Amino acid sequence: YLVVVQSTATIGAARFDYTLTGLRPDAASVALGSGDAARGRGAAHLIPRIIRPRNNEAREGGDSISAGEWSLNEAQADWDLFLREQEGRLWEEEGFVRVSRSPSGGAARVSPRALPGIGESMEFEVVRADGGFDQVNATVRLVSERAILYEDRTAEGSLSQQDIELFAGLFDDPIYPVDTGTFGHPSDLDENGRVIILFTPSVNRRSPLGSNDFVGGFFYGLDLMPELEHSNGGEIFYVHVPDPTGEFGRVRSAELIRASVPSILAHEFQHMIHFNERMIVRRAPHREALWLAEGLAHMAEDLVGEELRRRGRVSEADQYQIGNRGRASLFLTEPSDVSLIMVAGNGTLEERGAAWLFLEYLRGQAGGNDVLTSLTGSTLTGTVNVASTMGGDWADLFSNWSAALELERQALERVALPLRDELR
Repeated sequence: YLVVVQSTATIGAARFDYTLTGLRPDAASVALGSGDAARGRGAAHLIPRIIRPRNNEAREGGDSISAGEWSLNEAQADWDLFLREQEGRLWEEEGFVRVSRSPSGGAARVSPRALPGIGESMEFEVVRADGGFDQVNATVRLVSERAILYEDRTAEGSLSQQDIELFAGLFDDPIYPVDTGTFGHPSDLDENGRVIILFTPSVNRRSPLGSNDFVGGFFYGLDLMPELEHSNGGEIFYVHVPDPTGEFGRVRSAELIRASVPSILAHEFQHMIHFNERMIVRRAPHREALWLAEGLAHMAEDLVGEELRRRGRVSEADQYQIGNRGRASLFLTEPSDVSLIMVAGNGTLEERGAAWLFLEYLRGQAGGNDVLTSLTGSTLTGTVNVASTMGGDWADLFSNWSAALELERQALERVALPLRDELR
């Protein structure tokens, strides 16, 4: 017999002791629990394991960060938590008043902006970790079909024209069509059909010199609430810049920027779309549960990678997908110690790996990406959103997924093992 024990509680990180009791008089009872070391083998070898350095371990290269390490750093998750909580607070305190001011019932508009020319300047306010804002003056480096790329004047020339064109090209295709084709559409407050990508050392400063932190970029929903103070009144991503000398924080090479920015854009664009579809268009009273919101954004990275893989651009696809596989491998190593539903904070890397695997399972069960579209556009939250979208019971969905993780491993070892579809 295979016994897969799991808790289907909707309380994050709840732990339970349990006893397996034999029904025959001569069968022994085995008491197990959260502290038991012999819980059976995990399924970690389904995905090649990537070892995450501990925060207190010295890394070769001092303050430099490798192109592989950035995707398995928890500082970005901490920063995302801060932003999502701030968005939720602002929306709940100001949101319904703000929406009522818009005759269309959607996002409040700003004055339409003509497309800027190369070299034109614009002032931005970039949020800091203490809740304050940096005042940034930036100039236009490129206007593409879907994006306007600005560079902070304090980092002028840090990005080559080739790099700027690379990022613009990847955002125009495949990131924009993949994300919008799956999750919905962003708002367009200034009615120019484009998203601003601002390259600024303000992002680099989230990772001080001498720390092991890494933050590469973000979206902040305040910018889609133009009536509120410090809003930039438009669709904006904030992205880090090359910093080979550590002037602004941890050392970052141009190679690291090229490796990390594309997947960051795919991830943060999903957050931007999610905010519009859930909060602005459908007026949800609360933000989505963090575990599901981040799982959907991680799915965006993977879908862009899938598209590039279909086009034969395998090495580029890996850049979008390596993070999810690394986080998933951390979860699969000790699944008994990881909660799918984050109990508090930003969620560990293992928990984010679990969220991505769970959404991959739902996508497979639903037979396509429509389930991701529905989850993004819902006003329901967390487990209720999942159960409603799948038309099933949360406990059944979670139990089947838990069993599927183990049975997938066994199916690989025993090719003829028959499984019901919901256990695949």
